[in-house]
Amino acid sequence: MHVELGFPVSEHVTGPLHLAGLKIGDTYAGRAMQAVHRGDYASLRETYDQMIAAIREQGLKPTADMWERYGGAGEAIEVEVIWPVA
Repeated sequence: MHVELGFPVSEHVTGPLHLAGLKIGDTYAGRAMQAVHRGDYASLRETYDQMIAAIREQGLKPTADMWERYGGAGEAIEVEVIWPVA
């Protein structure tokens, strides 16, 4: 299994992170569609399907790499989906 995690870090700490064996990368900096899913994880696929439809309606193509940010509190689950487009 391959897992990537992302979080902001200051430039001055990247050296020690490299020494600790961590790979440092950059996030995507181009056009992207963003949606916030509110509800249980079982219905998250519906948000993805709606995003794909909206991307295609605008004549764009979804890229292979997208990411999620998780938030909310208690039962109020929020998943922000960021999907780069071409």
